[in-house]
Amino acid sequence: MKCIVITWILGVLIFCGSLTAYASENSISEIKPTIAILFTDANTKNIRPSTQKATKGKILGDIVEKFSPKYNIFIDDKRIEEIQAAGIEDLTTVERGDIMSFYKNDNIDFIVVINFLPTQNISALFSMTTITSIQLKIIDFKKIFI
Repeated sequence: MKCIVITWILGVLIFCGSLTAYASENSISEIKPTIAILFTDANTKNIRPSTQKATKGKILGDIVEKFSPKYNIFIDDKRIEEIQAAGIEDLTTVERGDIMSFYKNDNIDFIVVINFLPTQNISALFSMTTITSIQLKIIDFKKIFI
């Protein structure tokens, strides 16, 4: 009788252990890190808003499509407006701590700042070349505050 009870208890423990392992595997795979993207383009400031949206959609569409299976991504235009209202006009020179102060109460894992700097035309002898520079900042929000 003791052997049957011990076997039954071991069976229940093994079943519960495998059920717990299955549940934790599935819950971990469903939890994706959250990324806030701050995007500015100095080249589109003087063009129509519809063209600005189209340009932004082409640039960020591929990024969101590529990384959305593993990350929760959102483009945070509202925060850019808050940052600019606070007196920070240029995201290229802003400090990491200043950006992070706008996300204190949010559940963000990463902040990605993408700045397209103004284009430059460079001529060499008989050819003209246009150069566009990008500044990219990736802030790991969780590592800093843990």
